Amino acid sequence: MFIGHIGVGLALKKIDETINAGWLVFAALLLDILLWVCVFFGIETVIIPDDYAVKHYLFFEFPFTHSLIASALWATLVFVVTRFLFNRSIAAWILALTVFSHFILDALVHPAQIPLLGNDSLKIGLGLWNSLYVELIVEVLLLSVGFWIYLKSASLTRRNQIILGFILVMVTIMTVAGQLMGPAPESSFQAAVSAFSLILLLIIIFLYFDKKPSTT
Repeated sequence: MFIGHIGVGLALKKIDETINAGWLVFAALLLDILLWVCVFFGIETVIIPDDYAVKHYLFFEFPFTHSLIASALWATLVFVVTRFLFNRSIAAWILALTVFSHFILDALVHPAQIPLLGNDSLKIGLGLWNSLYVELIVEVLLLSVGFWIYLKSASLTRRNQIILGFILVMVTIMTVAGQLMGPAPESSFQAAVSAFSLILLLIIIFLYFDKKPSTT
């Protein structure tokens, strides 16, 4: 799940239109950001299966970023920072919900590899990745509906709407094509660099383009 997370984050802007969508994308993908940072430092692990050409998905050991307890703690941290450091009560709830939505969506698509606490705890996952075409349809629908709701909520110029729409179409094509036909990453480090770079780029893009039209 990648573009689906973005779709959920964008849709939640409707609750508080003052939140820059870049922060919603950040919140939606925070657990993945933390995952890839942990991979860089050898704290969590990405496993590239030998049958990747058949499964088309990776395996993870990620108790510090994606477990149920960790997800709740990261969401709570985002709430506390937003509420008390920036004094944004409604935004704090929305961003925390966005962070935790990542766990819910991942529990839908991952096989039983998401721990409730640590690596030795019960692991859950409904495994929608095993029906890859269905999973990709769900992701595209989440992004499409989320972006449509976002456009109804955001005060964007027509130009910025088109630019963001084009970027998301390109990301969707890359995601679907990469999932269905892309080769396995050469290493976990390569996977981390590629994913982290794309996430950072999308956050920067939305931070920049999600602005109110100039009145001058």
